[in-house]
Amino acid sequence: MNRVSVVFVCMGNICRSPTAEAVFRHYVENAGMSEHILIDSAGTHDYHIGDKPDSRAQRAAQQRGYDMSKLRGRQVEEDDFRRFDYVLAMDRSNLAILQRMNPRDSDSQVGLFLEYARHHNEREVPDPYYGGADGFERVLDMVEDAAQGLLEEIRQQHAREPINDCGHGPLLQKDEAARLSSCGFVYCEPQLSRAFAGLPLRRVLCLDLHQRFILHVHFTLAFAAAARCVPFCRCCG
Repeated sequence: MNRVSVVFVCMGNICRSPTAEAVFRHYVENAGMSEHILIDSAGTHDYHIGDKPDSRAQRAAQQRGYDMSKLRGRQVEEDDFRRFDYVLAMDRSNLAILQRMNPRDSDSQVGLFLEYARHHNEREVPDPYYGGADGFERVLDMVEDAAQGLLEEIRQQHAREPINDCGHGPLLQKDEAARLSSCGFVYCEPQLSRAFAGLPLRRVLCLDLHQRFILHVHFTLAFAAAARCVPFCRCCG
């Protein structure tokens, strides 16, 4: 899978955007996609550079299993628009700042984080800084919703991209292939067709991974020996 990068942006980078970073990172790790998705957060203003996230935000996140303790505030930079594929603002006022900063040579998608929410009609994450604990809980509800939608968007949009010149796109790394196949041989369909046309394969199981079908093949020992003579398709294993 081509590496995808996401940065979440609010005003000071101590409440909403670090919450989004921590929640999204948790979902990405649970999906086994940490090696493929770079995650960060930043603020449009320099109020809290180097500061820890707000203690109330940390406490609310910790109660749901999200760790924000190692995050530190930073200000968004022009180079972020070149480094990150997705630059996602928590509200429209910060989005306007990002749009003014966005350089012409940037290909990043600059937009609102809540555009990816599936169960909230709101498009802005409210700033909980001047409110009570309920505000931080509401932020988490919204962020969890949008984080799930964003992860699904990345899976759908980037899973179809070939990761090398073979032209086939199942997004499977070698460690993932080893977990899926008892014998360690995983091929994309075109390569399998060329390499094993006419051979009586013992068992073929189709798996739908990342919206693409691959063939998960269990070989007999004889076929496994023969398979070693066939170059692997690097995008599959």
